Amino acid sequence: QAAIAEVQRWQTVAVAQEHETIMAEEAAKQVACTTAALEEEKRLRADAEKGFQDREAALVAESEKRAEDLQAAIAEVQRWQTVAVAQEHETIMAEEAAKQVACTTAALEEEKRLRADAEKGFQDREAALVAESEKRAEDLQAAIAEV
Repeated sequence: QAAIAEVQRWQTVAVAQEHETIMAEEAAKQVACTTAALEEEKRLRADAEKGFQDREAALVAESEKRAEDLQAAIAEVQRWQTVAVAQEHETIMAEEAAKQVACTTAALEEEKRLRADAEKGFQDREAALVAESEKRAEDLQAAIAEV
């Protein structure tokens, strides 16, 4: 009986030890799986962080490119505004020049008219002086004939 009890006790111990061994193996598997899962989580987080950094860098680069494009567009608008102002200035200057030409032409026409009037006046005055001189000559001839 004692021997049977001892065998049973040893069987129970063996089963308990086998159960402990299985449980220890299962625990070791669980630890290995958990460790692998943690490592995978770390890797995924690192990849995600790298992805965020890459995306952030891409967004910053895109933002800088857009800022450069906007600056270029602003410079182009300013250039066109300068061209428009210059063209407007040229138009104003051309209008002023046209006014000056018109005024100068009118002044020249007036000068021609005045010269023509003066010339006509000189001719009329000359004719009057010639007529007066001829009249005096006739009067003198008559006076001489009288004497």
